[in-house]
Amino acid sequence: MRRINSLHWVFWLCLLGSIVACRKEELTPRDYPRVRTLPPQVIPDSGVVLRGEVFEPGGAGITDHGFIVGETGKISLGPFSGPTGVFTYFYLGPFSSFPISVMAYVVSANRTVEGNQESFLGQGGPLLPILGFFPTAGVPGDTVLIQIATNLRVGKVFFDQQESKIISATRSEIRCIVPNGIRGSSVPVHLRLESSQTLLTAAQPFRLFFPYVQGISPATASFGDTLTLAGTFLAWPGAVPQVFFDGEPATILAYDTAMIRLIIPSAFTGDRPIIAINNGRYQGTLEGLFRLNPPVITDISLSVTRDFSGLIIRGRNFHPDPQRNTVRQEENIFSVVHVDRQSLSVSGSLYQALQQQPRPLQVTVNGQMTKAVIPYQPSWVKISNAEDRIADGGVFFSVGDWLFMGLGTSEQCGGECKTFSAYHLNTGTWRSLPPYPGRRSRGGKAMLIDNAAYVFTPTTSGSSTYEGWRYDFQNSSWQALADFPVGSSIQEIISVQGRGYALAENGKIWVYNVTDDRWVIFRETPADIVALFGDQDYLYVLSARGEYFKGWLGPTQDWERLPAGSYPTLDNIIAVGQSGQYGYLLVGQNLIRVYLPSGAPQLLSVSPFSGEATILRAEFFFALNNGELWWYQQPR
Repeated sequence: MRRINSLHWVFWLCLLGSIVACRKEELTPRDYPRVRTLPPQVIPDSGVVLRGEVFEPGGAGITDHGFIVGETGKISLGPFSGPTGVFTYFYLGPFSSFPISVMAYVVSANRTVEGNQESFLGQGGPLLPILGFFPTAGVPGDTVLIQIATNLRVGKVFFDQQESKIISATRSEIRCIVPNGIRGSSVPVHLRLESSQTLLTAAQPFRLFFPYVQGISPATASFGDTLTLAGTFLAWPGAVPQVFFDGEPATILAYDTAMIRLIIPSAFTGDRPIIAINNGRYQGTLEGLFRLNPPVITDISLSVTRDFSGLIIRGRNFHPDPQRNTVRQEENIFSVVHVDRQSLSVSGSLYQALQQQPRPLQVTVNGQMTKAVIPYQPSWVKISNAEDRIADGGVFFSVGDWLFMGLGTSEQCGGECKTFSAYHLNTGTWRSLPPYPGRRSRGGKAMLIDNAAYVFTPTTSGSSTYEGWRYDFQNSSWQALADFPVGSSIQEIISVQGRGYALAENGKIWVYNVTDDRWVIFRETPADIVALFGDQDYLYVLSARGEYFKGWLGPTQDWERLPAGSYPTLDNIIAVGQSGQYGYLLVGQNLIRVYLPSGAPQLLSVSPFSGEATILRAEFFFALNNGELWWYQQPR
């Protein structure tokens, strides 16, 4: 009986072994999943993304998957969620300086299936574990999906320094909301891990839909030039963008989301404007990418016409608003009366502007200063037409920046005028004064003593009798004087040390005493005298033959001949004048300057006019000829 029982147990054991053996034979290699190792993605200075792929699912399911790094580093990621697909792991190190091998693996039915072997060279640490965004750009309030390395446990998300609200989080992605308060067009994104205060930064910033300028062409330009902005989100769909330079709108010529072409406005100030761009929904600003070209002066010239007396400054990059341009010469400020991008027209005290050599100018255009020098070109310049005031044969003198003239012939008054006018050199304007009270006015002579002008005119045409009148500048009034002695016409008249001296055509010099209001003979002159000059101690006379004499203002009657230079023919003297130690002769069209102490003559220029003229005794040489007012800029 015991034998039968033993055989019974043997039978059942054999049957069980047969069943197990049969089941073992049922699991073939094709019943297990298939896996391969994909090339790792190395992120410089950050880490390595390990990648594997299950490309055949097998029949028993996957209880574990992961990577084998090097010889012993096994990374287990647990059960695999899908039948097939790619799985990743952000490997943070440590790294070595030589290649590291990696293999993807899966476990199914207690069997480990390994993929092919790949390798990588470690290049950094755990700095950028964020793999990407979706979408890559947006506005505050949008929901953003952030893809992260699967081994990170993220506690907080920051856009720049603003914390974001996390909606959901898994082992591979985080959904969060773009916070309010962020600025700019490019925002860095940071993650803070649950286990530490370490901030990890995304490889790429998150872009906002604010306009963002990447470049400006050209980088320097001028008012009114065309400028092109290149960037992103420069225009919102369906809206026209706006661009402002320091708050001043620019004219938009063309635009799309990546480009705006515009005309630079001329109303702003400064050379580095802040440029604001409104794309139709959001606004952004930029600084430092654009600079205005500085003003450049290429030429300065004196221009005097009937309507304008002043300087013309030519160049480029001038501000078109006259109020934003200044022209200064030391303490003298010129008024800008016209300006465009290539020229400035300025009026001011030209009388003062031409007194110094050299004559520097400071030109400020829209806050930018440049320096220039008025070129020195001795020449004749017509500064005004005076034909409606006086023509030829009048009196002519100056006080300060005013020229006083009148008492000549003009068609406007039937041939004989008593008009008296003043011309202001600063503004180029005329002012009518009380008319001359005398009976006739042609061929008058004038001299300045203290604050008054002493005017003497013939009583009739061609008369040798001259009546005298005193014009007071302060009161703008006339006062009758003693007549010039009868019998001789006045050829020249000057004032020296508060007394008047007149050269008569008969060769006698008369002296006028202001206190006594009377003329007396001072002395006889050498023969054929045509010009009279004077300084503090002497009178100087010049004969038609070019002989030059000086006579002391004291009681002696002697004349001293000076070794004068060579003069041109002096039988055609049109006008005589004096300025300081120099006497001036307009002989025909030749302007001669005479240094009085020596009598040395110098030819200055040839005048552009011929005929009758009057020379002003002033710091500059002025001539009145046939109704035209001229001046000559003396050499220094």
